[in-house]
Amino acid sequence: MLIILIFLIISGFFDEKWISSAAFSNLWNETEIENFVNSSTTQVLVGNEQRSIPELIFVHVLWRHGDRGPMTLYPNDPNKESMWPNGLGELTEIGMQQLFKVGKSFYERYINRIPPFLSKNYNNREIYIRSTDVNRTITSAMAVLAGMFRNGIAGKDYPKESNEINWPRGWIPIPVHTVELKHDHIGYPFHQCKRAELFEKEAFQSNNFRKITAMHQELLKYLSNMTGYKDLQLNERFNSILDTLTIEVSDKLMIN
Repeated sequence: MLIILIFLIISGFFDEKWISSAAFSNLWNETEIENFVNSSTTQVLVGNEQRSIPELIFVHVLWRHGDRGPMTLYPNDPNKESMWPNGLGELTEIGMQQLFKVGKSFYERYINRIPPFLSKNYNNREIYIRSTDVNRTITSAMAVLAGMFRNGIAGKDYPKESNEINWPRGWIPIPVHTVELKHDHIGYPFHQCKRAELFEKEAFQSNNFRKITAMHQELLKYLSNMTGYKDLQLNERFNSILDTLTIEVSDKLMIN
Protein backbone atom coordinates (compact mmCIF):
# COMPACT_ATOMS: atom_id res chain seq x y z
CA MET A 1 0.00 0.00 0.00
CA LEU A 2 2.88 2.31 0.68
CA ILE A 3 5.96 3.27 -1.24
CA ILE A 4 8.48 5.10 0.91
CA LEU A 5 11.41 6.79 -0.80
CA ILE A 6 14.15 8.01 1.51
CA PHE A 7 16.95 10.17 0.14
CA LEU A 8 20.21 10.00 2.06
CA ILE A 9 23.24 12.27 1.94
CA ILE A 10 26.50 10.60 2.85
CA SER A 11 29.19 13.18 3.55
CA GLY A 12 32.44 12.32 1.86
CA PHE A 13 30.62 10.15 -0.67
CA PHE A 14 32.61 11.57 -3.55
CA ASP A 15 36.04 11.37 -1.93
CA GLU A 16 38.45 9.46 -4.15
CA LYS A 17 39.05 6.94 -1.41
CA TRP A 18 35.31 6.38 -1.02
CA ILE A 19 34.61 5.79 -4.70
CA SER A 20 37.47 3.36 -5.21
CA SER A 21 36.46 -0.18 -6.10
CA ALA A 22 37.58 -1.45 -2.72
CA ALA A 23 35.51 1.16 -0.90
CA PHE A 24 32.38 0.24 -2.83
CA SER A 25 32.47 -3.18 -1.22
CA ASN A 26 31.80 -1.39 2.07
CA LEU A 27 28.69 0.48 0.92
CA TRP A 28 25.71 -0.16 3.15
CA ASN A 29 22.99 -2.44 1.92
CA GLU A 30 19.28 -1.61 2.32
CA THR A 31 18.97 -3.47 5.62
CA GLU A 32 21.92 -1.61 7.14
CA ILE A 33 20.52 1.74 6.03
CA GLU A 34 17.10 0.82 7.44
CA ASN A 35 18.65 -0.16 10.77
CA PHE A 36 20.57 3.10 10.92
CA VAL A 37 17.56 5.27 10.06
CA ASN A 38 15.58 3.61 12.87
CA SER A 39 18.37 3.98 15.43
CA SER A 40 19.97 6.86 17.33
CA THR A 41 23.51 5.94 16.22
CA THR A 42 25.86 8.89 15.73
CA GLN A 43 28.98 7.03 14.60
CA VAL A 44 29.63 4.11 12.32
CA LEU A 45 32.64 1.89 11.68
CA VAL A 46 33.05 0.51 8.15
CA GLY A 47 35.84 -2.03 7.84
CA ASN A 48 38.67 -0.68 9.97
CA GLU A 49 37.80 2.96 9.47
CA GLN A 50 35.40 5.35 11.10
CA ARG A 51 33.32 6.82 8.32
CA SER A 52 30.96 9.74 7.98
CA ILE A 53 27.41 8.62 8.66
CA PRO A 54 24.32 9.11 6.49
CA GLU A 55 22.10 12.04 7.35
CA LEU A 56 18.40 11.83 6.58
CA ILE A 57 17.48 15.15 4.96
CA PHE A 58 14.36 14.45 2.91
CA VAL A 59 11.49 11.97 2.92
CA HIS A 60 9.08 11.48 0.02
CA VAL A 61 6.11 9.24 0.76
CA LEU A 62 3.50 7.93 -1.68
CA TRP A 63 0.42 5.99 -0.65
CA ARG A 64 -2.90 4.92 -2.09
CA HIS A 65 -6.31 5.51 -0.59
CA GLY A 66 -7.75 3.14 1.97
CA ASP A 67 -10.65 0.71 1.71
CA ARG A 68 -13.48 2.13 -0.41
CA GLY A 69 -16.89 1.18 -1.68
CA PRO A 70 -17.20 -0.30 -5.20
CA MET A 71 -17.26 2.14 -8.10
CA THR A 72 -20.34 0.53 -9.65
CA LEU A 73 -22.87 -2.22 -8.92
CA TYR A 74 -23.80 -4.78 -11.56
CA PRO A 75 -27.51 -4.98 -12.56
CA ASN A 76 -28.24 -8.18 -10.57
CA ASP A 77 -26.20 -7.15 -7.54
CA PRO A 78 -28.09 -8.15 -4.37
CA ASN A 79 -26.36 -5.31 -2.52
CA LYS A 80 -27.68 -1.82 -2.99
CA GLU A 81 -25.87 1.49 -2.85
CA SER A 82 -27.25 2.06 0.65
CA MET A 83 -24.83 -0.64 1.89
CA TRP A 84 -22.10 1.99 1.58
CA PRO A 85 -23.37 5.00 3.55
CA ASN A 86 -20.53 7.23 2.35
CA GLY A 87 -21.41 6.46 -1.29
CA LEU A 88 -19.98 4.33 -4.08
CA GLY A 89 -16.26 4.79 -4.55
CA GLU A 90 -15.90 6.69 -1.28
CA LEU A 91 -13.55 5.93 1.61
CA THR A 92 -15.14 3.61 4.16
CA GLU A 93 -14.83 3.58 7.93
CA ILE A 94 -12.36 0.69 7.53
CA GLY A 95 -10.34 2.78 5.08
CA MET A 96 -10.21 5.64 7.57
CA GLN A 97 -8.86 3.28 10.22
CA GLN A 98 -6.25 1.92 7.81
CA LEU A 99 -4.88 5.34 6.95
CA PHE A 100 -5.01 6.57 10.54
CA LYS A 101 -2.73 3.63 11.43
CA VAL A 102 -0.43 4.64 8.57
CA GLY A 103 -0.22 8.12 10.08
CA LYS A 104 0.62 6.63 13.49
CA SER A 105 3.42 4.61 11.89
CA PHE A 106 4.82 7.81 10.33
CA TYR A 107 4.68 9.44 13.75
CA GLU A 108 6.74 6.63 15.27
CA ARG A 109 9.18 6.56 12.37
CA TYR A 110 9.86 10.26 11.89
CA ILE A 111 8.73 12.11 15.03
CA ASN A 112 8.86 9.86 18.09
CA ARG A 113 12.57 9.14 17.75
CA ILE A 114 15.93 10.53 18.84
CA PRO A 115 16.71 12.82 17.20
CA PRO A 116 13.27 13.58 15.71
CA PHE A 117 13.17 14.20 11.98
CA LEU A 118 9.97 16.29 12.18
CA SER A 119 8.60 18.56 14.88
CA LYS A 120 6.13 16.96 17.27
CA ASN A 121 3.43 19.39 16.19
CA TYR A 122 2.56 20.28 12.60
CA ASN A 123 4.89 22.81 10.98
CA ASN A 124 4.00 23.99 7.48
CA ARG A 125 7.68 24.60 6.73
CA GLU A 126 8.45 20.92 7.24
CA ILE A 127 5.69 19.05 5.45
CA TYR A 128 3.64 19.40 2.27
CA ILE A 129 0.69 17.14 1.42
CA ARG A 130 -0.71 16.70 -2.06
CA SER A 131 -3.58 14.50 -3.20
CA THR A 132 -5.29 13.74 -6.47
CA ASP A 133 -8.58 15.60 -6.77
CA VAL A 134 -10.75 12.65 -5.72
CA ASN A 135 -12.78 12.42 -2.52
CA ARG A 136 -11.35 9.09 -1.34
CA THR A 137 -7.74 10.19 -1.79
CA ILE A 138 -8.27 13.56 -0.12
CA THR A 139 -9.99 11.97 2.88
CA SER A 140 -7.26 9.31 3.00
CA ALA A 141 -4.65 12.08 3.26
CA MET A 142 -6.66 13.71 6.04
CA ALA A 143 -6.83 10.40 7.94
CA VAL A 144 -3.04 9.95 7.67
CA LEU A 145 -2.47 13.46 9.02
CA ALA A 146 -4.90 12.85 11.89
CA GLY A 147 -2.85 9.82 12.92
CA MET A 148 0.49 11.55 12.42
CA PHE A 149 -0.21 14.82 14.24
CA ARG A 150 -2.60 14.06 17.10
CA ASN A 151 -0.83 15.80 19.99
CA GLY A 152 -1.78 19.38 19.29
CA ILE A 153 -1.76 22.00 22.01
CA ALA A 154 -5.08 23.69 22.80
CA GLY A 155 -4.88 27.43 22.30
CA LYS A 156 -1.88 27.06 20.00
CA ASP A 157 -2.52 24.39 17.39
CA TYR A 158 -6.30 24.44 17.70
CA PRO A 159 -8.95 26.42 19.65
CA LYS A 160 -9.44 25.91 23.37
CA GLU A 161 -12.71 24.32 24.39
CA SER A 162 -15.39 26.74 25.46
CA ASN A 163 -19.14 26.97 25.79
CA GLU A 164 -19.26 28.12 22.18
CA ILE A 165 -17.11 25.42 20.65
CA ASN A 166 -16.48 21.74 21.31
CA TRP A 167 -13.33 21.23 19.26
CA PRO A 168 -12.13 17.60 18.87
CA ARG A 169 -9.30 17.21 21.38
CA GLY A 170 -5.88 17.09 19.73
CA TRP A 171 -7.13 17.48 16.16
CA ILE A 172 -5.21 19.95 14.00
CA PRO A 173 -6.63 20.99 10.59
CA ILE A 174 -3.80 20.49 8.09
CA PRO A 175 -4.07 21.59 4.44
CA VAL A 176 -4.19 18.94 1.71
CA HIS A 177 -3.24 20.46 -1.65
CA THR A 178 -4.65 19.30 -4.97
CA VAL A 179 -5.24 20.35 -8.58
CA GLU A 180 -7.92 19.46 -11.12
CA LEU A 181 -7.41 15.98 -12.55
CA LYS A 182 -7.07 17.33 -16.09
CA HIS A 183 -4.08 19.38 -14.94
CA ASP A 184 -2.58 16.75 -12.63
CA HIS A 185 0.57 15.38 -14.27
CA ILE A 186 1.89 13.89 -11.03
CA GLY A 187 -0.77 11.72 -9.45
CA TYR A 188 -3.44 11.06 -12.09
CA PRO A 189 -2.68 7.76 -13.89
CA PHE A 190 -5.39 7.79 -16.56
CA HIS A 191 -4.36 10.51 -18.97
CA GLN A 192 -5.32 9.66 -22.54
CA CYS A 193 -2.57 8.25 -24.72
CA LYS A 194 -3.52 7.96 -28.39
CA ARG A 195 -0.76 5.45 -29.07
CA ALA A 196 -1.81 3.22 -26.17
CA GLU A 197 -5.43 3.39 -27.34
CA LEU A 198 -4.32 2.31 -30.82
CA PHE A 199 -2.41 -0.69 -29.43
CA GLU A 200 -5.41 -1.67 -27.31
CA LYS A 201 -7.76 -1.46 -30.29
CA GLU A 202 -5.42 -3.60 -32.39
CA ALA A 203 -5.15 -6.18 -29.60
CA PHE A 204 -8.93 -6.53 -29.30
CA GLN A 205 -9.18 -7.02 -33.07
CA SER A 206 -6.38 -9.59 -33.25
CA ASN A 207 -6.81 -13.28 -34.07
CA ASN A 208 -5.38 -14.26 -30.69
CA PHE A 209 -8.04 -12.25 -28.87
CA ARG A 210 -10.77 -13.84 -30.99
CA LYS A 211 -9.42 -17.29 -30.11
CA ILE A 212 -9.35 -16.47 -26.39
CA THR A 213 -12.91 -15.16 -26.60
CA ALA A 214 -14.05 -18.37 -28.31
CA MET A 215 -12.38 -20.45 -25.59
CA HIS A 216 -14.31 -18.66 -22.82
CA GLN A 217 -17.84 -18.56 -24.17
CA GLU A 218 -19.19 -20.61 -21.26
CA LEU A 219 -17.61 -18.22 -18.76
CA LEU A 220 -19.01 -15.20 -20.60
CA LYS A 221 -22.48 -16.75 -20.68
CA TYR A 222 -22.30 -17.56 -16.95
CA LEU A 223 -21.17 -14.05 -16.03
CA SER A 224 -23.83 -12.48 -18.24
CA ASN A 225 -26.54 -14.47 -16.45
CA MET A 226 -25.19 -13.79 -12.97
CA THR A 227 -24.46 -10.09 -13.37
CA GLY A 228 -27.30 -9.07 -15.65
CA TYR A 229 -25.00 -7.65 -18.31
CA LYS A 230 -26.27 -8.91 -21.66
CA ASP A 231 -23.80 -10.38 -24.16
CA LEU A 232 -20.80 -9.67 -21.95
CA GLN A 233 -17.48 -9.60 -23.83
CA LEU A 234 -13.92 -10.13 -22.59
CA ASN A 235 -13.00 -6.50 -23.27
CA GLU A 236 -16.04 -5.12 -21.41
CA ARG A 237 -16.72 -4.52 -17.72
CA PHE A 238 -14.40 -7.24 -16.39
CA ASN A 239 -12.40 -4.85 -14.23
CA SER A 240 -15.52 -3.31 -12.70
CA ILE A 241 -17.08 -6.73 -12.01
CA LEU A 242 -13.89 -7.96 -10.36
CA ASP A 243 -13.56 -4.75 -8.36
CA THR A 244 -17.13 -4.96 -7.08
CA LEU A 245 -16.95 -8.67 -6.20
CA THR A 246 -13.59 -8.28 -4.46
CA ILE A 247 -14.93 -5.51 -2.24
CA GLU A 248 -18.18 -7.32 -1.47
CA VAL A 249 -16.33 -10.51 -0.51
CA SER A 250 -13.92 -8.48 1.63
CA ASP A 251 -16.87 -6.81 3.38
CA LYS A 252 -18.55 -10.23 3.85
CA LEU A 253 -21.59 -9.19 1.83
CA MET A 254 -23.89 -11.45 -0.15
CA ILE A 255 -22.97 -12.05 -3.78
CA ASN A 256 -24.72 -13.97 -6.56
